[in-house]
Amino acid sequence: MVSLFLSPLRLGQQTLKVQLNEGDGAAFPLHWDSSSDLATSDGRIVTAIVYLNQNWREDQGGQLRLYPFPHPPIDIEPLAGRMVLFTSKTMLHRVLPSTADQRLCFSIWLGESKPSALHARQRLPPSELLRQIRAYGRSQDSSSEVEGQIYNSNNMVTPLGEEQLVDLLLGHSPLRERSLKVLYHQEWERSLYESHSPGPALDAAIERHRKDVQRIQNALGGGLEWLLQEAQHNEAFTKIAHKSTKWL
Repeated sequence: MVSLFLSPLRLGQQTLKVQLNEGDGAAFPLHWDSSSDLATSDGRIVTAIVYLNQNWREDQGGQLRLYPFPHPPIDIEPLAGRMVLFTSKTMLHRVLPSTADQRLCFSIWLGESKPSALHARQRLPPSELLRQIRAYGRSQDSSSEVEGQIYNSNNMVTPLGEEQLVDLLLGHSPLRERSLKVLYHQEWERSLYESHSPGPALDAAIERHRKDVQRIQNALGGGLEWLLQEAQHNEAFTKIAHKSTKWL
């Protein structure tokens, strides 16, 4: 039935998980339910969560927080009988700390038996997109522009327009994931503290997160921050970003 509303997807696989958490601040950190990298993807495309919490109160926490970039985060209350659907590969999300005696839900993941041609679409090689993002960052400094072209460390790059870059960046899921990790790095780190007990595992997770963020910033350069800001605050770019976000 879901496939009827997500044409041309044909969902066949499904996985079910029942989850029971017992208060004491139980939470989940920021994450995606599936990878957009075809080499590591498990085929999940749609996540459906059904809540079974009778008499839930707002002060008990445990809300599902979605990050539908470029729109602001959304908190969804885990009310009994409520079902939430979102894309497994591109919807960043977390579960806020819960103090309820019990937080009960079950999740269903729907996927395709094999990736379709749409999953493999790529409108610009990743290396070229990286060069364009770095070039865009340099273009913010007028002294780096030379007759419509921008120097990088190796050669000249003819820059794409901002609207094209926003569309390409957010439509290329692996780079979209890395971009959002930088954009939400502070909340990401806070979610790790909230979902882990103090100890070596938490320390390792925080260190790994900070290294990841630094590595992404170094790779994409200053252009990344500029593009993310434009995607969030420029109405025209927000519409482009919205169209670039797919179920795939």
